[in-house]
Amino acid sequence: MFRLTILPSAEVDIEWTFAWWGENRSMEQATRWYSEIFKAIQSLRDFPERCPIAPESDIYPSGVRALFFGIGPHPSHRILFTIVDSDVFILRIRHLAQNYLPGST
Repeated sequence: MFRLTILPSAEVDIEWTFAWWGENRSMEQATRWYSEIFKAIQSLRDFPERCPIAPESDIYPSGVRALFFGIGPHPSHRILFTIVDSDVFILRIRHLAQNYLPGST
C-alpha cells in the first residue's frame, strides 16, 4: 500500500474547483465532486501504476501519471501525481480543457 500526500498546489486546485462548481453548477454537484475526488485520490493507495503516463511526465524526475476523474459518465479532470518509492504525491488537479502544465513537452 502506498502513502498519499496531497501537495498544496493540488489542495488549491481542489478548493478552487469546488468553489467553481458551487457558483456555476450547484452546491449539490460541488459537494459531490469534492467527496468523489477524495475517493479517487484514495484509490491510488493501491496500484497507482495502473494510471497512464501524463504528457507532463518530463517535469518530474520520477515522472507524472494521470488518474482521469469525473462525477458524470465521462471524466472531466486529471489527477496528476508522481510516485517516489512507496509514496504517491498528488501534484495538481486539472480540468481536461486546461492546457498541459508549463514546462512539459
